[in-house]
Amino acid sequence: MKRIIAMLIAAVICTALLGCQATPENPVVIQKDMEQMIEKGMAESDTSSAIQNIKDYSGLCAYYGVPERFQTNISEGKLTISCDVAIELPETTALPMARVEAGGFTQEQVYAFFIALCGDTQMYILPEQPDKEYYQQQILEQQAELAVETDENLKVALNSTIAFLQEEYKKAPDHNELVLTDGTLQTEEMRENNIKESLGNYTVLRATSAPFEENAETFYIFNDVENATGIYSGKDEQGNTFTLAPRSCAALRFNREGMDTNYSSYWQGQILSDVTEASLSGGASADCDLSTTPQQARGQVESFLNDRGLGDMVIDTVSLCSNQKSEYMSAAEGGYSVVSGSASDEPVRQAYVFRILRRQGGVKVESTHEMSQTTLEMAEGDGDIAVGKEWSYEYMTIAVDDGGIANVYWQGPLKVTEVLTENTAIRPWNEIASVFEKMIIIKNAMYEDIDTYASVTIDITHVSLSLQRVMERDSYTTGLLVPVWNFYGTTTYVQTDGNPLVLQCGYTPLISINAIDGSVIDLSQGY
Repeated sequence: MKRIIAMLIAAVICTALLGCQATPENPVVIQKDMEQMIEKGMAESDTSSAIQNIKDYSGLCAYYGVPERFQTNISEGKLTISCDVAIELPETTALPMARVEAGGFTQEQVYAFFIALCGDTQMYILPEQPDKEYYQQQILEQQAELAVETDENLKVALNSTIAFLQEEYKKAPDHNELVLTDGTLQTEEMRENNIKESLGNYTVLRATSAPFEENAETFYIFNDVENATGIYSGKDEQGNTFTLAPRSCAALRFNREGMDTNYSSYWQGQILSDVTEASLSGGASADCDLSTTPQQARGQVESFLNDRGLGDMVIDTVSLCSNQKSEYMSAAEGGYSVVSGSASDEPVRQAYVFRILRRQGGVKVESTHEMSQTTLEMAEGDGDIAVGKEWSYEYMTIAVDDGGIANVYWQGPLKVTEVLTENTAIRPWNEIASVFEKMIIIKNAMYEDIDTYASVTIDITHVSLSLQRVMERDSYTTGLLVPVWNFYGTTTYVQTDGNPLVLQCGYTPLISINAIDGSVIDLSQGY
């Protein structure tokens, strides 16, 4: 139980860190008109056959008007932006634009995933709460730890935990009758403690090989509430105002051995090396303890996707990962200082983690594990509370170790409803570069007023042209896939005492620029 509590705390810390750059209170962002943007994107574009047959990198650079390396160095006050990178371009000159909506998982898909991932393992519907036997065992374990503990502070914590478990024991059912599942979704009502009426129905499957055991195999599916409407506001028994906003966050989660194989969660697991090239060429990594090669693991993932009818989902990158602690901040001279997660007491395990992206018209759809939120609305009856409707970005990873597929995470699946154009007109690169150089300074201007920072250096490590989901204004279920330029990197904060800290934002771009009209996209707001 202590381990579960520690992981929850680590998740909260990590969520705060992964916000990367704060959105300015008054960002200089062009207020986009969706229909006007669509009209611009559908303008006639150069589609000559000679251009369309370009496949080599230099030819693509010439077509898009980009340099083979983007080089810039900007300094203003404490802030320095440095960039010298090759630009990642799609292997096509036809960039599509499409309408999308929040997707979900059909019963047919769930059966296919359930059979493929759970196989012959007997899986049970997870009971609503543990029974008395479970709590009794937990109490005995905590009491055994207390009997040998010498630290007074830990004794206090253990006694508090035991008291909590004893209270839960009183409320628990005497015995849970386990019910086998074949992967059939269940329909439930969405209810909150302070709301009497139902907020709508949703479908869900919570399956486990051993209820409430840490190392159990788990399979979880969630589909959004049907016909959810606007923001709900009410008062609780104490008269406090509370609000609930609908959200789109359909999700699939599979863990073969509980949290011990949770390599690809963004709050746990450590990337050891990039083995994307090795997965294609047949090479290996010196850091690898697995007998399975990256190429063999890739074959398993490709077969899994193809057999599930997911031909529009493709492998983007492959990382060799460990199940040990996460590392997000680094201290002096490249040494890491862990600020989230903690060393696992389980044996060190490794797996290849495949980052899977949707592909539309041969162009990848960039993803992040975060979500967007519509413009905040003030809750009725209380001017101090603001809420917004949320929509998870599509995010998928598959981890493979020597035992096969260790876990699968898929959140926010998208459904393409209409391709508006297969060849979107975009702005010239020199305009995009100019927007970047202006906006990267504006978005980071707040560091000038932080006295504890002597300097802030942003190193651009990756620039790519891809597709990205933007929301229709005031919607949390419909949007567009549009071409965007994403700029990724690391930010180094040198404090006044000389101690440097490095924040790596991974797949969350430092700045995202709409390639159609040159406007800056706020990922947190979704447009």
